[in-house]
Amino acid sequence: MGDNAEVERRSVLVRLAPALLLATLLVMTAVATYAAASRLQSREHDQLDDDTAATVTAIDRRMDDYGQILRGAAGLYNASHSVTYREFHDFFADQDVLKRFPGVQTLASASYVPRAGLPAYVKRTREELAASGLVRANFAPYPPLKPDAQEALISDHLEPPPTDGRTFGINLLSEPNRRRAALLARRTGQPAATAPIALALARGGTSLGIDLMVPVYGGPPSQTGAPRQWAGVVFAAFRLDNLLRGIVGGDAPAADLEVYDLGPAATVPATAKITRAATAFDLRPGRATRKRDPGHTRVATLAVAGRRWAVVYTRAGSALSPGERAVPWFIAIAGILVSLLAAALLRTLATARQRAVRLAETMTLELRQREEQLRASNEELEHFAYLASHDLQEPLRTITSYVGLLENRLDDQLDDRTRSWLGFVSEGAARMSQLITDLLEYSRTGRAREDEGGPVALDDAWDLAVANLQHAIADAGATVERGELPVVRARSREMTSMLQNLIGNGLKYRGEAAPVVRASAARSDGRWEIAVRDNGIGIEPRFHERVFGLFQRLHTSEEYAGTGMGLAIVKKIVESNGGSVRVESTPGEGSTFVVTLPGADR
Repeated sequence: MGDNAEVERRSVLVRLAPALLLATLLVMTAVATYAAASRLQSREHDQLDDDTAATVTAIDRRMDDYGQILRGAAGLYNASHSVTYREFHDFFADQDVLKRFPGVQTLASASYVPRAGLPAYVKRTREELAASGLVRANFAPYPPLKPDAQEALISDHLEPPPTDGRTFGINLLSEPNRRRAALLARRTGQPAATAPIALALARGGTSLGIDLMVPVYGGPPSQTGAPRQWAGVVFAAFRLDNLLRGIVGGDAPAADLEVYDLGPAATVPATAKITRAATAFDLRPGRATRKRDPGHTRVATLAVAGRRWAVVYTRAGSALSPGERAVPWFIAIAGILVSLLAAALLRTLATARQRAVRLAETMTLELRQREEQLRASNEELEHFAYLASHDLQEPLRTITSYVGLLENRLDDQLDDRTRSWLGFVSEGAARMSQLITDLLEYSRTGRAREDEGGPVALDDAWDLAVANLQHAIADAGATVERGELPVVRARSREMTSMLQNLIGNGLKYRGEAAPVVRASAARSDGRWEIAVRDNGIGIEPRFHERVFGLFQRLHTSEEYAGTGMGLAIVKKIVESNGGSVRVESTPGEGSTFVVTLPGADR
């Protein structure tokens, strides 16, 4: 009876095992599907945040570009006591403003005129405009000054040349909106924008935009620090709908952009919300009633020339590809299929042992074949990297050669600026060539087979590295020496490259004293620690991990030449040979790079 009960119990377990396995795998599939869906949602939100930030940055840069063209026009005035209309017209044409800056309606200047000097100013301006032959509109300042007004800011230069008096001759101080912007520019010396204004369109109708103003000062700078005399402003009228179309694309269906003016930046905080008091630049029908999907919308604020704007970025659909969105479904379907297959396999396991063995043998054979294919693919990839680097080096050599020819043949015709530009080209080509060489070296590192490694005497590797660097050592007046170094298990060529990079690092980042680089070794827990010390400028502790990353440079190329690849190559060499590397350093006290490698007796 006891034996029969045990057999029955085992029989029940065998029958229940597939169901239990199926239930377990289905639960795991549900968890994996939920995790994948959560990651996709997080990625989509991150992408939306990034796209919103990129759009805000693009708007900010575009406005900065507009400010630059206005600063250029202001420089025209600051450099001269008097700018004629012909000079202003030529500046506008040379800069190709309407083509380069979408949204610009007009570029103009307005002169500051005290009340007492108004008659003489009007007479002088009319004579100048008549002499230019460009303006077909009558110049007449408007509206008349109020009895208590002691000053005016009159628009007297306008491009394209005016044909009517709608903006030409207007006293900007007579309008509260433009007055606030003009006085803000005068007070701060920085570009200042108006609140939204209605701009007339050539084909009829209106569009919302702004006037952006930059102050102009007269007379030479004061030697006592006193402020220069305010001479007026240069300003441009912008259509915001055209500006935004240039940012996100006028016909792009994937994203929708709205911009609101919240008020002066000095009084409206960056965390302000969009309220009914905000002015929307968007005049499209239905904007006020349009509903936004919170999951596809982000709101950000930015300060623009003294104003606070809110940017509402709405994506019409998902930023992920159909394939990416299908991943959770794929996991769910694949998990269910795998669960059913595993349960069915468990049911037949008792009678299919031989089949399972044959399947295992087949999979092992396929794995070996795939390993061979992977090895061949790696060799082909390395060959491709070599050919690509060779082909990339050729045009760089051509650039360097022709720059040299230009300098030799046109030497007496080149000014200092042109020589400087040619020097930048040569330096850039040289840096690119070195970067390609370092990238090829990095891609080759660690690709050797494990059986190519063996005992390597680091004494010999060090001496070879010093021989390779003998010219650099002599030029730096450096002292390079070592203690007795061990024999480690590694690849010989890579050890020489590693030590050469560490020595070169000590030579490059040296202080005022002559460089001194020393190497020593100590045994620790069955492994060797090789320390390479220098007396250079040192590294701040917060950069100790960063210096081993690709293209990580803590100094500009003008301070220290290089590509930021040397220590990344060192780390890859060490880790591919089963070791580790770290740096111990304090700024101004040199650096010690500690490399840990397995001994040759392992």
